[in-house]
Amino acid sequence: MKFYLILLLSICMATCRKEKAAVQDTAALDNSIHCPNGADSVFSFPVYQGGGGGYYPSTLYLSNDTLWKYPCFNPNNYNEISYVQQIVNGTSTLMKYNLITEEKTIIRENLSVAQQPVWCMNNWCYFMGYGENMVRVNMATGELHQMTDLNKDRYITSNVLTGEFIFTRFMSSSVMYAIRADEMGVQLYTVSINPNGDWRGDLLAGGERYSGIATCAIGSNQIETLHQFTVNLGYIINDVKIHPNNGDVYATCWYIDGLYKVNRDTKQLTLVKEGNNSCWYDTFSISQNGDDIIFEKVICNIGLGDVVYSKSEIWMMDVNGCNEHKVSL
Repeated sequence: MKFYLILLLSICMATCRKEKAAVQDTAALDNSIHCPNGADSVFSFPVYQGGGGGYYPSTLYLSNDTLWKYPCFNPNNYNEISYVQQIVNGTSTLMKYNLITEEKTIIRENLSVAQQPVWCMNNWCYFMGYGENMVRVNMATGELHQMTDLNKDRYITSNVLTGEFIFTRFMSSSVMYAIRADEMGVQLYTVSINPNGDWRGDLLAGGERYSGIATCAIGSNQIETLHQFTVNLGYIINDVKIHPNNGDVYATCWYIDGLYKVNRDTKQLTLVKEGNNSCWYDTFSISQNGDDIIFEKVICNIGLGDVVYSKSEIWMMDVNGCNEHKVSL
């Protein structure tokens, strides 16, 4: 059964310069500094001149540098988060951190992590490994299960409440399947949506055709576009999450745009937090009580030969964009 691509959220940094999206309703920003060097440190990315029509800069990480990536709230305790500590040119470690006690716990070392691990209420984290297989790790014991083994599976989206997940299986360049599985990895049935976004209840949310925010109910082919950005280039939607109130959908956009939310009923778009070329908002998670957002912030400096050097840190803020601060790990 052929899979028709409906929802697509890019995970490839393929876009750099683009037309700024028109915002219908801009949130009042607080006075926090978005980047360590201040707002005046914004620079323009050089346009990538390589093949394939790419528009991204040559981005490097310092060798042996440590990156803090893929934060996610514990749905059973919003004072805890998981994150990945990644050594450049090395391996990744899945960690747990208590925001109150500041206690850090190693959950599992020597992992290959290619996607944000989603912490579900059953106390397992689900994610895609670099071998393009679905993996889960128990957050209490560190036990690891590889749930698929065809090296063809990407874009996992977990249901935080049930532990079920949906993933895309790439059979060839033209044939893809979106497969729904239970928490053990047993395949239930093929669905007609791309699970590259967020899953809460019977609602999936993701990036539609690279530059739109959309939702779709499980078991339905009917897509609802909440907002379509006006851009000259594609691949601008980075991460999408559904707020626990089920009324708002949040999304981060590559590079300069920042963090947005859109109301499902009114379709009103709000700029929650503005980004720029020196730093932007990447993968994120919303606490189960709906009050806080924790996110990966990518901070850049430009070096010789128009090479962009990047590092990733974990930051936190109120769901309205105020009180932004770094989580010191």
